[in-house]
Amino acid sequence: MKKQVTKTINVCDFCKKEDIYGTCTGCGKDICYDCQKTAAVEYPHSIVCSGSYDGLYCHACDERLVNDPLHRAYATIRSLRHEQEGACKSVKQRADKAEAAIREMLKEAERQERGE
Repeated sequence: MKKQVTKTINVCDFCKKEDIYGTCTGCGKDICYDCQKTAAVEYPHSIVCSGSYDGLYCHACDERLVNDPLHRAYATIRSLRHEQEGACKSVKQRADKAEAAIREMLKEAERQERGE
C-alpha cells in the first residue's frame, strides 16, 4: 500500500540542513546549531542565566539593528555580563591570595605550638 504524506520540515537558511535550533530575532531566518556558531550572535536575556528569552541575531541583523531598542537591551546585558565576569575574576584572585595568606599563618602558628 502506498500512502502520500505531506510533511513540513525546518531547514537552516544558511546551510540548508534540516533541524532548526534557533530563529533570528531580527529577520526570522532559521539557524541550525552549527551555523549559530559562525553566522549568528547570541545575546543572553539576563546577567546571571540564559534561556528561552535569549536573543539570536544573524550577522546581518546584528549590524543592521544597532539602534533597535530590543537589540540595544540585549547588547547592554551582554556587556554587563562581561563586566561582572571580570569583576568576579578579580575578586576571586584577591580572595585566593588572602586565603593562602591565612593558611600560611595557621601553618606557622601550628609549627610554633609544636616548638619547631
